[in-house]
Amino acid sequence: MGCVRSRSMESKLPSPVPLLGTGAVRVRARWRYFLYVRIPPARLRLPRHEVDHHARQLFALVFLQEVPRARDRRVRLALGARDALLEETIELEGPSSIAAFFLETVTGTNGVLIPPDGYLQGVRALCDRYGILMVCDEVMCGFGRTGEWFAVNHWGVVPDLISMAKGLTSSYVPLGALGMRPHVAAHFEDNVFGAGLTYNSHPVGVATALATIAVYEEDGLIENAKKMGEVLARHHQELKAKHPSVGDVRSIGLFGVIDLVKSQRTGEPMSPFNVTNEVVASVNRFLLDNGLYTMIHWWTLMTNPPLPISEEQMTEGFEIIDRALEIADAAVEA
Repeated sequence: MGCVRSRSMESKLPSPVPLLGTGAVRVRARWRYFLYVRIPPARLRLPRHEVDHHARQLFALVFLQEVPRARDRRVRLALGARDALLEETIELEGPSSIAAFFLETVTGTNGVLIPPDGYLQGVRALCDRYGILMVCDEVMCGFGRTGEWFAVNHWGVVPDLISMAKGLTSSYVPLGALGMRPHVAAHFEDNVFGAGLTYNSHPVGVATALATIAVYEEDGLIENAKKMGEVLARHHQELKAKHPSVGDVRSIGLFGVIDLVKSQRTGEPMSPFNVTNEVVASVNRFLLDNGLYTMIHWWTLMTNPPLPISEEQMTEGFEIIDRALEIADAAVEA
């Protein structure tokens, strides 16, 4: 397989970054690194944040596709590590048996869950203490979405590996990348990194990434996301104060979500888990009929506008959301 070093990418990351060809390559590359390089025979447990993307997407099954290559090894994924229980989990499992801790820096689809200050620093400290690699997934929250090039920058944390995609090419062309700290990347100066797919490091994808990064810089999109993130947060608070169907609101930069609830007092979701009921579906239809597209996931309404958005455009969008929420308000329980 091939890797491409990008000076413009390296200037945004604290580490050299090989550009790898698809989302599937990102996942397989991370796995194969642990399987062939990092993990001694007994060290193949991979805890992850309980509510992140990997939990939602049957993370274990993705990785276990590669397990037949390691039949002589005991393979186990230590799942369910919560932030407050992480060190206890490490001690119970045995730190010598854990290769890495996986997390989305800011959990996306499962509700834009923003870690409290100190959490990521604590994870970094635990990983350093026990010799465990910290792996951050920034596929959704990277490239300016949170008002920084990468979300980890908000907390001054440097992961050992960091994966990225979506914003890398603004999704015009499929491309994923895996960034490695120097001590991780050094192994591959003299060793082949045995991962890749047919279109790995495709020149069209790589060229698109370089052009996209140039636009981020030339148009000041990262700075705009930070500035407009304050405007978005203000709109969130105004909706929460006005609509009884709005429960919690969360945002960081232009990465936001509105929780729809049956009752602000109890916080009961407007729609059951893993279901988008008729009330929430009606809200979505109103948005679409009035020219606004966003993601509705169960009881959550995502507010993730394009990075170049202006204050006037954002106001227009939130006026549509404001009217749509009247549908949800009618379903609020007394």
